[in-house]
Amino acid sequence: MADNLVKIENCNNITDCNFNITDDLLNIKYAINGTGKSTIAQAIKLSVDGKSLNELMPFGAKAKNDKNITPRISGLPYNNIAIFDEAYLKGYVYQKSELLKNTFDVMIQSQKYNELKEQIDEQLKDIKNVTEEKPNLSKIEEITKALCDMLVINSSQATLSRRVKGVKSLLEEKKGALFNAPDELKEFSPFITDEKSSEWAAWKFKGISSFGAKGICPYCASKEDEHKKKQEKIFQESFNEDSIIFSNKLKGYLERLSSYINPDKINALLNSIDITTERSVLEMQLFKLRSEADYLSKRLYVLSHFNGYSINQNNMDDFENKFKEMRIRIDMLDFFNTSEFLEEIKPLNAQVDKTLTMIGNLKGEVAKFHRYLKDTVIARKKDVNEFLMSAGFNYVFDIIVEENETAHAILKYKDSEVDIEVDNPDKHLSWGEKNAFALLLFMYDAISRDADLIILDDPISSFDSNKKYAIMNRIFKTGDRNNSLYQKTVLMLTHDFEPIIDYIQVGGKISGDSVKAHYLCNNKGYVKEIQIKKNEDICPSILLMQNLAKDNTLPISVRIGCLRKYIEYTEGEFKTHNGYNLLSSLIHGRNHPTNDNEGSVIMEETQIAEAVKYIKNYINDFNYDEILQKQEGNNLIDEYKQQTNNNFKLLILRNYIEQNKSARERLKNFHEVLRKFVDETYHIENDYLYSLDIRKFDIIPEYYKVAADKFMDEELKVSQ
Repeated sequence: MADNLVKIENCNNITDCNFNITDDLLNIKYAINGTGKSTIAQAIKLSVDGKSLNELMPFGAKAKNDKNITPRISGLPYNNIAIFDEAYLKGYVYQKSELLKNTFDVMIQSQKYNELKEQIDEQLKDIKNVTEEKPNLSKIEEITKALCDMLVINSSQATLSRRVKGVKSLLEEKKGALFNAPDELKEFSPFITDEKSSEWAAWKFKGISSFGAKGICPYCASKEDEHKKKQEKIFQESFNEDSIIFSNKLKGYLERLSSYINPDKINALLNSIDITTERSVLEMQLFKLRSEADYLSKRLYVLSHFNGYSINQNNMDDFENKFKEMRIRIDMLDFFNTSEFLEEIKPLNAQVDKTLTMIGNLKGEVAKFHRYLKDTVIARKKDVNEFLMSAGFNYVFDIIVEENETAHAILKYKDSEVDIEVDNPDKHLSWGEKNAFALLLFMYDAISRDADLIILDDPISSFDSNKKYAIMNRIFKTGDRNNSLYQKTVLMLTHDFEPIIDYIQVGGKISGDSVKAHYLCNNKGYVKEIQIKKNEDICPSILLMQNLAKDNTLPISVRIGCLRKYIEYTEGEFKTHNGYNLLSSLIHGRNHPTNDNEGSVIMEETQIAEAVKYIKNYINDFNYDEILQKQEGNNLIDEYKQQTNNNFKLLILRNYIEQNKSARERLKNFHEVLRKFVDETYHIENDYLYSLDIRKFDIIPEYYKVAADKFMDEELKVSQ
């Protein structure tokens, strides 16, 4: 497992930050709000995306336009990251018409899926290669298709459609081809045989129809004699523009295919396109040509455009039957039966035969592929629905797989009678439900993308304990590296202490060699990390308070506060405990200890003696009067100023305002949020069962430290 030291400089509230990411394990970075966790995530993402970090420029540098301050990051060896944050929620899940973007890629596609698909395509690739390597087949396909377009079949009567003008001219109007002109028109041979004969004929038709009644030639102005009149009459009776264009086009196609078509058949057909041939004979020949062209065109098209992506479990039998029909039977053809054509078709037929022998195996591969697809969908649905149930969500997840590698994820609300599809999850799900479900979908997404770094930016802080356990247990499912984030490189940035307890101290949910945790502390822009070690840095809160009370290196004001809290932890009716009341009286600065918060019920001597005896088990040199003097206001201010541990400083501050009601009121006016923080942070109901050792870890937010120092500076002035 490689350790990668990442350095971030001049990004938002971070001046300098160094932290490690260890490959192939869960890296938990625990930090209080305001440390710069999201800034770390943003800096990594911008860097990997190849974007400038200038948008993270500190506000002070922006205001001063200080060009010497440049946001930067170094030591990042990752190229493919997946990050779970608000941007992911907005861009990938709970879309207006889609629960999850790219559902097929995220939930179904995998390396095994691709391997199975490649096995199918590999077996079908040869047939594609044959057509690509035979350019003449492409020409045959192109021209036979053009012939079919010219010779349209009237399906109701199995005849050629007269809707095609050229066909109508030949078969109904009994017109012929210009290249079969009667002997009387032989003198026009230079024009008839010219490649632009159709244009010449059109020009001649226009002159005859427009000016033929004038009695003179419309082109040379010579007087028409009987010979010329006869020629014009024969010309008009033998052809029209449609018959000439059609027959010339047909002749051109046949000439292009002359190597592949029986020359006798070509000559017989072309010679039949005159005014003397029986029309039924001509139609029969054209129909036969069209049938053979259609036979070839359809097969050549299918074979040249075929690939494995069109096959599925449902059409496999049809595919087999269809492929059997793809073999070209040249012995059944009259027109296309030359030796040259046979040589072109032989490799194609051989490939068809080869493919047909592979059909059995191919069907097995496709069946295997679709079994995998079906099993994958079932497994994904089962996995997600088990999570939804364990997390207490009243929803059912479903995946609808469609053709062309598309799928849709849907969510249904579990009703007593019928499950109701949630058409707009973004509006119907609570914030916690959306976040938890999105985190699971993100896990699948990160796995499908094979991300080499996965960042979780405060993923579970807002959940209750049950949902935290359900989501963390699932996404870090031990032993399932291919279907969870277990033993993947994960950077979890969180202000939630529970993952530290669950995965470092208690353990068992992830094996110990698969997770590491650090505490990030931001001291005026300089962020450092301290590794959190099991038992050494984490202990039950009860035990921590006991140890702090016994630690004679600590200020007495800190020790009595910790011992009072220890009593709160250990005694059910702690407010009636003599030791608790004696310590509370001391913290409140009372000359005479009392049994109540108001200070009106004086403790009896026997109660005081019992309390002192109890307290000396932890503070062996305890003396109420001596400590009371040390608890006096000015002494507490001095003690606060000398203290370097910010956790202890706030304990001292709390003692100070407990005994000085005026100071409490001044703090309320100076900084009400700080006053609440000082009070509530040290209330028993706000604690976890485990705590970091506050002698080592500074868990006080920077802005509270600054505010507390300013307040005590002002209190010093008041006392002087």
